[in-house]
Amino acid sequence: MNVLQKVQTLICSHLKKDDRILMLGCGNSPFSKILFDHGYQNIVNVDYSEVVIENMKKRHPEMEWVLGNMLDLSFEPGSFDVVLDKAAMDALMTKEESSWNPSQETKDAALRVCVQASRVLRPSGKFLQISFQQPHFRKPLLLQGDHKWKGIDVCRIPKGLGYFLYIGKT
Repeated sequence: MNVLQKVQTLICSHLKKDDRILMLGCGNSPFSKILFDHGYQNIVNVDYSEVVIENMKKRHPEMEWVLGNMLDLSFEPGSFDVVLDKAAMDALMTKEESSWNPSQETKDAALRVCVQASRVLRPSGKFLQISFQQPHFRKPLLLQGDHKWKGIDVCRIPKGLGYFLYIGKT
C-alpha cells in the first residue's frame, strides 16, 4: 500500500459519503479526484492560484473548483461538514528556518487558517489536516487562539519520514 492509499484509508475513516467537504489549498493534486471517485462527491476545492483552478476545471469538470484564499474564505458560516487540509498549512511554513521558533507571521497565518476553517464548519464538523510536521510543533499552532476546536487528535501515518493526520472537532 503506497502513502496515498494509506492516507486515503485513514481519511475515509473520518468521512461520510454525504459530507460536504472543503479541500483547502487543493493545488493540482489527484487527492480530491481520488476521494470523488470513491464516492465522496460533495467536495469543494479551493486554491489561490487562478492557473491551478482553471486547469483543474478543465481536467475534472465534474468537480467544483473555486478560486479563493484559505486565510480569508468566502463561504458562509457552517457550510461544510469537513474541512480537509492536505499540507496547505505546511506551505505557509516554507520560509521558516526552524520549527522550534516559528515567526509571528507564520503563527498568525496558521491561526487564520484555523479560524476560517472552524468558521465554515457546521456544528460537530471535523477539521482534518495531513502534515509532515510532528505533533510537538503542529499542535500548538492548531490550538492557539479562539476558535472551535475541542482538542486535536493525532494519527501517525507510518511511511518514510512519516506523516500525521490532525483531527480537530468542533
